[in-house]
Amino acid sequence: MAAVLFFSCLLTHAPIHRCPNTDLQKQQLGQAVMDGVKYIQCDGTDEEKQICSQVGIESTPTTIIAGQGYHGAQTREVFEAAVQAPAMIAEHLKGIGATLFGRDSCIWTVRQRAIFGRHADALNYVQCDADAAQAAQCSAAGLEGLPAWKLNGKVHMGYMRLDQLAEAAGMESIRLDEQGGSR
Repeated sequence: MAAVLFFSCLLTHAPIHRCPNTDLQKQQLGQAVMDGVKYIQCDGTDEEKQICSQVGIESTPTTIIAGQGYHGAQTREVFEAAVQAPAMIAEHLKGIGATLFGRDSCIWTVRQRAIFGRHADALNYVQCDADAAQAAQCSAAGLEGLPAWKLNGKVHMGYMRLDQLAEAAGMESIRLDEQGGSR
């Protein structure tokens, strides 16, 4: 799943729902982009309301791409760039020799890898509890906790968002503002 779009509809006096912000988002992005998006209506079923509450959605539309939330309607160009960000950042991290240290039993390591989606396999990943050789790599790195990244000779402890990883790796970060522009 490339993205999840959380939205709300306005209940009109007629027995129909109107979703102006979501309709605008679909129109701006086009059907080809929107086909890969999962929709969750925050004022829909009880299950959808619960998901929105658990995720912490405060305004709609909100789009979550690779674990990062973007508020407001997004332009097609910005949306596509954000969807492509995990692949671009993973390839850049691999190219500069960055290493992710973690354990598959650690929820934060699992979350860290999950923000890359199917591109997580492109990362240099040392599983600290897999075998003696990998455990030795983790010990030699002098880690205080997991997950941890070794980027450009520095160790960064803890979970990092994609924009934080891009910045630490010397890339221009992909971020969206609330009006859908890049900054």
